[in-house]
Amino acid sequence: MNKLLVSMLENRWFRRGILVVITTAVLFLVVFFSFRNLLLNNVLKQKQAIFMERFDAELIIRHAHFKCFLTLQFDSVMLKPRNGDTLVTIGSMHITPSVMKLMTGRLSPENLVIDRLHINLTRRDSLTNYMFLLRGSDSAGKTNDTTSQTSYARMANQLVELFFEKLPVNTRLTGFRVMADLDGNRFVISTPEFDLSDKAFSNQVWITNQGVTAPLTIKGELNHGGKSARISLFPTDTTRINLPYIDWKWKALVGLDTLRFSVSFDDLNDDRLTIRGEGTFTGLRINQPMISEKTVRFDKLAGQFVYNIGSDYIELDSSSVFSVNELTLNPWLKVYLRKPYRVSLHLRKPPFPAQQFFESLPDGLFLNLQGMEVSGELSYRLDFDLDMRKPDSLQFFSNLEGKDFKINKYGQTNLTFINGSFQHTAYEHGVPVRTFIVGPENQAFRPLNSISPYLRYAIMTAEDGGFMWHRGFLPDAFRGAIIDNVKAGRFVRGGSTISMQLVKNVFLNRNKTVTRKLEEALIVWLIENKRLSSKERMYEVYLNIIEMGPLVYGVQEGAQFYFGKDVSKLTLAESIFMASIVPHPKWFRYSFDEGGHLRDFLGPYYSFLANRMAGKGFITEAEAAMLKPDIILTGSARKFLSKSDSTGADSLRMALPVMEDKLPVFKD
Repeated sequence: MNKLLVSMLENRWFRRGILVVITTAVLFLVVFFSFRNLLLNNVLKQKQAIFMERFDAELIIRHAHFKCFLTLQFDSVMLKPRNGDTLVTIGSMHITPSVMKLMTGRLSPENLVIDRLHINLTRRDSLTNYMFLLRGSDSAGKTNDTTSQTSYARMANQLVELFFEKLPVNTRLTGFRVMADLDGNRFVISTPEFDLSDKAFSNQVWITNQGVTAPLTIKGELNHGGKSARISLFPTDTTRINLPYIDWKWKALVGLDTLRFSVSFDDLNDDRLTIRGEGTFTGLRINQPMISEKTVRFDKLAGQFVYNIGSDYIELDSSSVFSVNELTLNPWLKVYLRKPYRVSLHLRKPPFPAQQFFESLPDGLFLNLQGMEVSGELSYRLDFDLDMRKPDSLQFFSNLEGKDFKINKYGQTNLTFINGSFQHTAYEHGVPVRTFIVGPENQAFRPLNSISPYLRYAIMTAEDGGFMWHRGFLPDAFRGAIIDNVKAGRFVRGGSTISMQLVKNVFLNRNKTVTRKLEEALIVWLIENKRLSSKERMYEVYLNIIEMGPLVYGVQEGAQFYFGKDVSKLTLAESIFMASIVPHPKWFRYSFDEGGHLRDFLGPYYSFLANRMAGKGFITEAEAAMLKPDIILTGSARKFLSKSDSTGADSLRMALPVMEDKLPVFKD
């Protein structure tokens, strides 16, 4: 080897070649160093022009030059949409590219230092100073091929690779600040110094929201080669602050003690991107009126997840595990992201200790059940598949099963109190309007056998024909309600059984929240499956508390209000009328003309309900055939009649459709 090297050096042509290479390199470096700033500014002008045309924006760099060998320095940088507020200002920025990547033809920064990076986000109605970046990106990505569709997997993978490829290994920000004014909602995120050194960082960030400033510590690690990140976020001191923007956008006050989060991205494989990670919230607090009236507190909310992003879908893999306090769940979810949409959700929870469920209920949710002690096991299954192209093909199945399940101690509410006399409060729009006793102490209370059988059967047929045999729920009715709502594009009917209506009215207030519906379902399941009350008693209570008119509650008050008689004396026609107004008791005035006679459009509904009652054996075929919808108001309700309101009558007509295979199920 040494002899070969000596031989090559003794060759004069080889020596001349080496001299030419060295001379060329030196000349290149001399020329480069002499004109590099000129070349840099020419390249920047071209890039600026392309950027400004693409995004319809102004990108101004007051001064750009090389510093040291390869370090670039940019001074007084500003970015703003044309005719809009300034989005970004930078005092100075130093970028040093990676030499190793530069040698392979890739331009990737290795070190980045930015001083006085200020980001100002503004929105006034539909005008913003930041959406131009997305619009420009979208328009730039369009092609003349209108049939082609972007793959969501490839789009996500490009963003991931861009982030880990372009984010420098070493980054230092000084005087960093984000100021937001979004339709009057203002918050500030700032830090005097942020250091990402050799992929790791640990810094303090100050958040000012609603006049309160609190420091947060954010620390973690980025693995560029492995495309992974690990982040922890927690308050630096005891100052409590709500997360910004969320409180304004969703009217939710959200705070936490700690957040730990890690995520990694697999390589794109067969047009599918897999994202793996885990996260843990401790001390999470949520106050949002649509979730619960009270602040909801989670001691621990954690999850290990695997997401798959395909060309047109996103999927939560069934290997994912989520835990709420001590309760763990393994859901599978798949959502197709292009119209017509499709959503599939499946959940299996094999038998587990029932007490684990009740102990895991977060504070602020399910107030009636807090503190309940049980024994035995529970299991749950949920199947949901909705294809928006074919709503009638909806698959829906939900079932909670108990094994040796026993209630050893009630929580805040003894669920058996409805078996005796109790005080009931009626609500309107979440406001209590009247309180009365449900029991013999109340002159208007009527035992079930003192209520006209016509009325008992008419209301049961109209509201919940299977009440006496089901266990609180009718999955088919709920499935039908979902289908009808999807087809209509709005809420047109619900799927509540009499059991659910009873629990809603007796145990819960009328504020409509997500968790109220869940608590309603749980209480119904407990009452029905443990037979905490008989069906007869449940129906008796129901008939004695349902709203029948303006501040009129219970069927006895209803019979007096409309017909001036005891509820035991109601005729079949009068009973069907009272059944028809249960869903909309304040609409009764539109059922009658000025003289107090029933309007003609209610005739088909009378015939339909009477035939259904006859089919169930509640009345005879002869009674159904002889029925005439001819009733006259004789009670105090006459003074409430509207004299010429065709709009209200039309609304009632639409609310009482006669369907071939089902009775109308009304919004609860």
